[in-house]
Amino acid sequence: MDRAAQAYEAALAADRGDVLIRIEYARFLVSYARVYPQSDAAGRAVTIAQSAIALAPRNIGALVALAEAYRVDGRVADAERTAQLAREVSPNYAEQMLGSPGNDADLGSSLIAVSSP
Repeated sequence: MDRAAQAYEAALAADRGDVLIRIEYARFLVSYARVYPQSDAAGRAVTIAQSAIALAPRNIGALVALAEAYRVDGRVADAERTAQLAREVSPNYAEQMLGSPGNDADLGSSLIAVSSP
């Protein structure tokens, strides 16, 4: 992970205003956190996704990345609130990425499964 993280960090340093790099870095960290939940990757994903939101508050990719980061970080209420905002901004894209509300495959339902012992 260190080499990939270093590459993302170098890309961020080269272009501090690039939302897409932040989104992809957050997604990478979310994937890593799913495999290695004891790592600090989930918290780092939240921080990176939040920085993407700071640059582009209604960017659907950033919202989805933040919702997923919150989910793997165990922040259920934040994940659900961010997923709802994503659904308001772009219902079709959000449904593809997060599932639809009330569906067992949606983000909220998966949050319950992840946060339960």
